[in-house]
Amino acid sequence: MMDPTRIVESTAELFATCEKVSGIISWIDEKSLADEEVDPILGVVRSELDSLSQVFISLHTSFCDPSIVRCVFLPQTGYEGQHWRNVKRSLDDCQGCLNKLDRFFHPIFNAKRSQAFLQAKVIMAIIRELNLAPIPAFKQQIVACRKVLELSQQLIDVYDPLACHA
Repeated sequence: MMDPTRIVESTAELFATCEKVSGIISWIDEKSLADEEVDPILGVVRSELDSLSQVFISLHTSFCDPSIVRCVFLPQTGYEGQHWRNVKRSLDDCQGCLNKLDRFFHPIFNAKRSQAFLQAKVIMAIIRELNLAPIPAFKQQIVACRKVLELSQQLIDVYDPLACHA
């Protein structure tokens, strides 16, 4: 079973990573540095990251509520119990995906931090060197993470905290 403190910590870390990568993609769009062919997929990935961030906020908020924690972590059996045993793995998988995406955009992040010192041509060259072939796979992984964690949030929403005080 998953420790609620670990969920709170994980969702906060994952939210921060989502926001960082989404910010890098926004910066690329703002600077109009992306090719027209690349723009749509980057926009979709940013949108998925923003949606995933909202799921992390929702889970984080839920697991900060002691009455929800009591309901979720009462002894459980069957599919519901199995679901909560798999949440840790889902969060770990999501962390792995977001870390890979963060590393993928690391050269752009460095260029963004150094933009005062780099000329626009240098920044554009860094972006052009980026092989964007993995982006659709990242998008699929982000969507899968979001859907699994949305299911967890929906399960939480079904709980009646008043019934769990017994």
